[in-house]
Amino acid sequence: MRKLREKMTARKFSRFDLGLPCTLDPVARADYLLPAAPGLGQKEDGSDAFGQYLNGGTLPGDSLRFITAGYVVGDVAESDHIINAMLSRISKGDVADGGFATSIVDQYPGGGEFFSWDGKPCGYEGLLAHAYHFLQAVPLRDSNVRAKLHRPMLQN
Repeated sequence: MRKLREKMTARKFSRFDLGLPCTLDPVARADYLLPAAPGLGQKEDGSDAFGQYLNGGTLPGDSLRFITAGYVVGDVAESDHIINAMLSRISKGDVADGGFATSIVDQYPGGGEFFSWDGKPCGYEGLLAHAYHFLQAVPLRDSNVRAKLHRPMLQN
């Protein structure tokens, strides 16, 4: 967790209200289905499209695991900072008003399931079934809730 946070700082990622980046390193062209795909850069190292879609774009829904992991390892203030920043967008409504996606878009790059690091939509679907999973981090702040949730997985 510490190394990931350090890398976010080194990469100058600070828009936690958008969620977390899916990668902190550019995705090389060779790792894409060519000849074209969302987030595909022209440079071989992918750096020219970094921060777009699956090439380092942020996605709110998948931020849940990182936020919850922070609570588990005791980084409460850091996890609270992220979830509170994300929660601040909820009351704004849809993407056009500074919120998260509330409708299907089906046109790249207008979908709000991914955001560039400067806050512009860079997805195509708009609304994913798991887009609001980050909200699960709110009750998972409580260690007793986490223990109850994980109890069935404990070995006897």
